[in-house]
Amino acid sequence: MNTESTREKVFGLLKKSGDIIPRSPQVQSHQRVQQILQYLKEASRYVVGLQEIEDYQLAKTLLKEELGRKKNKEEIAVLYQLFASVTFSATYLAIRDHVPDDLESHFNNLKDYLKRFRSFVRKYYRKFRLAVVHFLKATDFKNVLLNITTDVDQILQSLSLYYRGTAEHVENCTPKIRTILEDFDDPRTRDELRAQDILIGAGGNINNVVFNDEKLKEIARIFKEHVTTETKNMLRNWDLNKFLEEDMEDFSDRIDDIFKDLKNNDTLIIDKLSAGPHTLIENLEFRQVWETYQRFLDSKWKTSVKGRRFVDEICGYFKRQFNKYISENNGEEHKDGWTIPVLTQIMFHPHIVDAIDDDGSGYISVQEFNAFLKQKPEHWSTPEQFVFWAVGWQQVMLLLQVADLLDEVTKIAKTAKTGSTEEDEKNFIDYYLMCLSMIEELISWYDVSGYKRYFATDLQEYYSLKMVNLTNDYQNFSKSLFDNFIQSDAYPLEEREDLASLQSEFDSRAEVWIIPFLAAVLEQHKQEMSGEMPIGEDGWYSMFYTLSTLLVELNIRMHSLERRWSVQKINQFLQAMSFSGGILSAWYSAVHDSTNKRFQNAYELLKKREAEEYNSDTEEDSDNVNVQTTEIAEIRSLRASVSELQSSVAELTIMMQRILLKIDGAGGDANTTSNTNHGQERQDDDDDDDDEQPNRGSGNRSTVTGNGFSGGYAANVTREEDYNHNQDGNSSEENEDGASDQEGDDSENSGYED
Repeated sequence: MNTESTREKVFGLLKKSGDIIPRSPQVQSHQRVQQILQYLKEASRYVVGLQEIEDYQLAKTLLKEELGRKKNKEEIAVLYQLFASVTFSATYLAIRDHVPDDLESHFNNLKDYLKRFRSFVRKYYRKFRLAVVHFLKATDFKNVLLNITTDVDQILQSLSLYYRGTAEHVENCTPKIRTILEDFDDPRTRDELRAQDILIGAGGNINNVVFNDEKLKEIARIFKEHVTTETKNMLRNWDLNKFLEEDMEDFSDRIDDIFKDLKNNDTLIIDKLSAGPHTLIENLEFRQVWETYQRFLDSKWKTSVKGRRFVDEICGYFKRQFNKYISENNGEEHKDGWTIPVLTQIMFHPHIVDAIDDDGSGYISVQEFNAFLKQKPEHWSTPEQFVFWAVGWQQVMLLLQVADLLDEVTKIAKTAKTGSTEEDEKNFIDYYLMCLSMIEELISWYDVSGYKRYFATDLQEYYSLKMVNLTNDYQNFSKSLFDNFIQSDAYPLEEREDLASLQSEFDSRAEVWIIPFLAAVLEQHKQEMSGEMPIGEDGWYSMFYTLSTLLVELNIRMHSLERRWSVQKINQFLQAMSFSGGILSAWYSAVHDSTNKRFQNAYELLKKREAEEYNSDTEEDSDNVNVQTTEIAEIRSLRASVSELQSSVAELTIMMQRILLKIDGAGGDANTTSNTNHGQERQDDDDDDDDEQPNRGSGNRSTVTGNGFSGGYAANVTREEDYNHNQDGNSSEENEDGASDQEGDDSENSGYED
């Protein structure tokens, strides 16, 4: 696509998004906002990342963040229209090499406006996320957005002198955006109108509410929120410009990292197009192993391999290397030779697969393998990393004394509730106790999965001081990490974003860190409860929010895994019983057990919090309702058409079979022969692939015989055949076809077929 056609394409998309922006304030529509952002996202694909305008990649980053947000405020989202127009105009001028010197200052200003807007959005959705803050400081928020709009509009006007295509969009969109922003501080919802009555009753002066504890609490109750001491101090020492400047300074320090990641991603894409996937493995030694394994199995290059077979190959590689070392060193054993008795037992291989395979698909991608290798402590060898995840991590989870801590804090909380005279405080203690009841279910995973019953026996034969050293190392590392986190500004937790440092350390794998971190948090809560000063309403609120944030993160991870397993047609119950040693088994069972009333009552509270914090707005205008109704009608019509088509295909198949039988002259014999051959081929396929079920877990371990191990850790499963069918009765062959590479490769790249 040439430059001129690109210009027409982009401004066509900008016009579409601009036309959606309403000319007068209306009821906010999540669908309308998402449509605007989607058009802008499509347009952003054409913004070329030239060196001269590298800073404007920030605009694309901001747009991506907004699209990922579940709750968008229309007054904020419409400003992306202005930034998109000026960003592309600047890019287009740079492409044409017509950037005048006198526009350089405008470009520098644009970078500052982008940073300021980003800081505003970040603060508004995070630090100022409470509705009571939005209500009381709405005028300040409006003024900041109006000022940004004016500044960006001036740049657009200047660009229009050099590029006429900009002028039309400035004229059409800016007035509409201003109209929307002018009404930013007008109360609209029922709760806002009730809060406005309280404000009017206080003389219409916001400070009369902000500096009055009772009035502030009264407004907070309208929004079903709690105002902590920290929030009160923020409102009473309010300086929005100062807050934004501090955030801009912090963000500036990270901009280089953002652009570095963007460049690395671009390089990674190019590498994938020009090289085999083995070349993307960062560890040179295992790059060769991957390449050799790929050539052995298949002539095609693919970006994922079957997890079980790849781990088998890696462990076999270790054994061959250590045997070679012994023969070359006069019988001296390699320093990591002690790991071989564990790594050569295939009953432990599923644990290693789970440690690498973060989506539980049964396939390992290059990206997953690189991420796994990066998590290795510096003083560990790779065989030690493998052996730790084979048996050591499960031992660490079993040794955690979370149950004892849980009993202690539960008793203290119940005593505190009995002695409290404040209803709000009692409510927060109740919420806290509900979280504790859910944690109690979570930590019973070793009983639900049957893991504890067999693991200790199986581990005894491989007990060694070196294994103890590995588990101690991991425990010390985890304790240090969690203690530092608890002492950081991100704690106590208020929202998911506060967990960013843990998410970066463990990716999205909440199951790896959730229980050890809960142990650290409960220990901290115990100390706070045992202090001389009473915790008070704020303290119980903070502790409840911390636990609920952690449990929401766990629940989101569980939902993500369930969706992936469903797409792959994997039996979700069996997978939950075995994935990562069954660490999620108790949580999964409790969530799906409607008879567990104690857990279900607490879970309803958690789902409400999850919906409020992370799900889409429920307010939809009539247009949205009409669209949904139309879509439903179209889907029903499509289903009817598909049904008719299926019937026609079935009739056509019967007709073709009859014709072929007549042509053959011996239809009965041919049919019998065909069925026999087909059955033999299917049996051969099953024989070749009988150990490659996506529901690998402990079911694979149970097939190990003659080695003195009990196996069958999960749900007392003792026959591998039980794992060969999913919930719908589909065979494991269908499961394997359903598995896909997490990086989005098409079906032929989903894995190996033998």
